[in-house]
Amino acid sequence: GDTTTPVKIAVIGVVLNILMALCFMQFWGFAGIALATSFSVWINAIQYFVRLKHRGDFSLDDMFKFRLPRILGAAGMMAVLIGLAKYGFGLVEPTWEHGDNWISFIFLAGLIGVGLISFVGTLILSGGLPLSQIKNILTRKRLT
Repeated sequence: GDTTTPVKIAVIGVVLNILMALCFMQFWGFAGIALATSFSVWINAIQYFVRLKHRGDFSLDDMFKFRLPRILGAAGMMAVLIGLAKYGFGLVEPTWEHGDNWISFIFLAGLIGVGLISFVGTLILSGGLPLSQIKNILTRKRLT
């Protein structure tokens, strides 16, 4: 029934995001904006955690405890495989600068594909994402 607290947290997050983005983009350009967004999202999550824990409304269920290590492992596997793929693509074109942007697009699409397949594949193989759940997600009816 508390609708005020989430709004306050959201406003703090938006203000922090704007301030950090203005600051970070001076040093890192558009990447600073992404970094500011990442930081503000983590700050929001921490605020929610602290408030829920303080009120006694936070608990981790068994499903979370089962899936979290598998998600972290899948993220680690994805990072390693993207690094290897980037290295492999670098052998073909070490500078990533091309006269034709289509080559860069193809390399980027390849990295995204490696990331997607490795993350989802690792999750499925580790039991962190059962195939039945994927089927339910893909076949459920959408609200219109």
